[in-house]
Formats: sequence, structure tokens, C-alpha cells
Amino acid sequence: METSSGDSPLSRTLDHPAIPLMTGRLFIALATLVTVLLLAPYQAIMVFVVLGHGHINLTYLDHFKKGRYSPKGPILFFVTLLAAFAALNLNMGYFILFVSIFFVLHNFFDDMRLLGDQNRSLAILSTAPLFTFMCLASSDSILGTGVLPVAALPLLLTFIPIAAFLALRNTSRSSPYIVYTLGISALLMVIYQIIPDMGPERFFAFIILSHYFNWYWHIYKKIDSSAIAQRRIYVRDCVMANVFFIAVFIGFITVYGGAEEAVTNPVFTLFYTPYNFYVWTLMHLLVTFRREDYGFPARL
Repeated sequence: METSSGDSPLSRTLDHPAIPLMTGRLFIALATLVTVLLLAPYQAIMVFVVLGHGHINLTYLDHFKKGRYSPKGPILFFVTLLAAFAALNLNMGYFILFVSIFFVLHNFFDDMRLLGDQNRSLAILSTAPLFTFMCLASSDSILGTGVLPVAALPLLLTFIPIAAFLALRNTSRSSPYIVYTLGISALLMVIYQIIPDMGPERFFAFIILSHYFNWYWHIYKKIDSSAIAQRRIYVRDCVMANVFFIAVFIGFITVYGGAEEAVTNPVFTLFYTPYNFYVWTLMHLLVTFRREDYGFPARL
């Protein structure tokens, strides 16, 4: 019996509606990886700090436009903000580790929602090796535990049968989330074996920067291609938000003669030091928190 070329596995894969979105994510992943490899660890951290404020404030704007804020929202925000700064000063290391792991979860759950996970159990299985890898990388970077060099190879060897199992379960329509997550997992864990000196900070910078740009790309693609004016407004907002925070950062380091000298300014310290940035990250995670992602009922 002849099989139509239009019914072949390759043609079905190429016709998948997520292909344009995934192509953009592939470009983002490769460009981000090259960028963090070219930067020193501290430079990579500063890049995600500076660009992070644009992403965070654009999500606030998105929530505001969609009417997701309650009248008590600003009061709760500032009370929580003060509590977060208090927690940072109480125990900086564990606070930053908590926010880092919270962010990694946020990133994966965001991708499950953006790319679609038809089977949450399989999606979580595909995520487990990279999630563990990133938690260990964060612990090594923040607390100096030194676990990742010992655990990295066993994690990679655990990942291989998981990836094979999930690949065998794929039919004509693969889960975009699982394909993307397995690809990123293989990329990072193999690179660590090749370049162990890459450092946990660069891995974390890769995940964070990819998160920013994947979000921009997804929202852009979500806007109908015929709505040219709406797409232009969205691109304008993204560019303006990021240019503003980049310009402020450059202004500070120009006036003070460098980032280390600029920390004497309380405004610079509040927004552009890595440890304070984790407070702003926590606020972003709480504002965008979805109970159902973590297994809680959507409504109390």
C-alpha cells in the first residue's frame, strides 16, 4: 500500500502548528548560549539583572491591561516587598537560593503553559533532570556546596533513558514542551561535560535570559499576523521598556565610573545589584503566580 507523502511522519512534524514558535526558540537558545559563553560569569549576571527589569515591568503592564489587579493589590505589593527585603537581609544566601529555585519552577511552568503540555506527568518527567541540574547549579553558586561537579554525569546518564522513553512515546504529534525541554536539557548537560568551567552562573543566566526572550517571542506570535499595528505597539513597548532600564544603568556607571563605584548610590543599589534584583524577581513570581501550576486549586 502506498503512503501519501503528506501523511509521512516528517511532513506531519513540519506541519505542526508550533513549528514557527519552536524555530524562534531555537534561535533564542543558540544566541543566548553564545552570549553567555562570551561573557564572564559576573557580566552574564549583570545582563540578566539589567534586562530583567524590562521583562518584569512589561508583565505588570500586561496584567494591568487585562484587569488582573485588585484594589488592594498595590498595598499587598508594597507590604510583601518590605517583607522580602527583610528576608533578604535576614539570610541572604538562603533567600536567593529560594528565589532561584522558585524562578526555575516558574520558568518551566510558564513554558508548559506557553507551549502546551497535553500530559502533565510526562511534562514533569521531561523536566526533572534539568530542574535538578539547575537546583544544584544554584546551590553551588550561592552556597558554595560543590555538588554539581559530582552529580552532573549521573544526572546526564539518568536523563538519557528518560529522553529515550519519552521519544518512543511520541506519536505523529509530539508535545512541543517535551521536545523543547529535552533539547535544552541535552544542550546544557552535555556542554557542562565539555566545558565544566562554564560555571553555574552562566547556566542560570542562560535560563533567565531565554525566559525573557521566549516570553517576548510568544506574545508577539500570539498577536494575529494581520494585526500589524498591534504587533508594532507591542514591539515598541518591549524596546522602550528595555532601553529605559539599560539607559539608566549606563547613565549610573558613566557618572560614577563603573558598576562597583555606582553602588554608593542607593537607587543603583536598589535596582541594579544582583542580590536586590532577587527581591524584584520574587515580586514578579508572586504577581504572576498561578496556583494550579503547583497543584493547588485555582480558587480557594
